[in-house]
Amino acid sequence: MKKQRADCVIKALSYSGNITYEESYNILKSLGRKDNCGTVFSKFKYNGITYNSRRSNAINPQQMFKLAGLNAKQVARSGSVNKIIKKYPYGRFFCVKRGHAFALIDGIICDNQTSPYSHINFAWRLTK
Repeated sequence: MKKQRADCVIKALSYSGNITYEESYNILKSLGRKDNCGTVFSKFKYNGITYNSRRSNAINPQQMFKLAGLNAKQVARSGSVNKIIKKYPYGRFFCVKRGHAFALIDGIICDNQTSPYSHINFAWRLTK
């Protein structure tokens, strides 16, 4: 399989869900992700507030987690990476910041574009 560009969601799902890159790629492809075009998340709810993307190729994160065989509980809607690590020192998290996704596993950032001071827009705790 050829490596993708703009594949942060593929990598974040792979690391946080403990599945292979290829499995993660196939899940996102089945949901409509186009090769080398990145991933946009669609409509989902958190604390009664609905977040919605108007883009036609948007993917529902809950559906993505379900296809990966993961239980996902949204644990944060805002805050720094450090804040999430202090509150949840253990576990696997799929995190989204503006324009980028990354994994956080047992307090370790699995990404080369994210610092402990980065602002998180959303974070989900993943379990099998």
